Amino acid sequence: MLKIWLMRVGGVKPIKINTRIIVATNRNLEQMVEERTFRSDLYFRLNVVPLEIPALSERKEEIVPLAAFFLNQFNKKFKSCKILSKQAQNLICEYAFPGNVRELENLIKRLVTMTEGDIIEEKHLPLIFSRGDILRTDSIKKENYKEIINTFEVKTINELIKKYGSQRKAAKVMGISQSTLSRKLKNMIPPIIVH
Repeated sequence: MLKIWLMRVGGVKPIKINTRIIVATNRNLEQMVEERTFRSDLYFRLNVVPLEIPALSERKEEIVPLAAFFLNQFNKKFKSCKILSKQAQNLICEYAFPGNVRELENLIKRLVTMTEGDIIEEKHLPLIFSRGDILRTDSIKKENYKEIINTFEVKTINELIKKYGSQRKAAKVMGISQSTLSRKLKNMIPPIIVH
């Protein structure tokens, strides 16, 4: 518990509050402190109760329960009742998820919004999940990671624009602003093609 003094905007005297600070990173802060790229005093203030959470690729047994959790969330949000077939679950479990839990969440959101019918089958998964193209952790290289993510995003955005008929509606489904979606389209290689 930290005791912090703060001043309200327009205030004239400081107020003392008790607070807890929770921070998360995927970087090695100890190494960064040694390399002097992260302040040691800040590191020692923050490093009170460290929790290390392994990458999703190291917690394969959690993929299906997490997928079910996100499926339930998005079914409620989009008033649907989709379920994952056993084959789809198996393929999802084989994938390395370089983008971790957020990538899994985005995948489930995409499947709920894009799949017709109530059963999400193997054929509804992006091409990267096809048996001959499963991305495993040891196959990820620095050079192709961005390309893999870019390909997935291009396909998703293209399909959403086709389905909903406009960038504005597609952006709303994705939970981003239209300007963010437009910026993504400009930066994507290959460029997105809307029919």
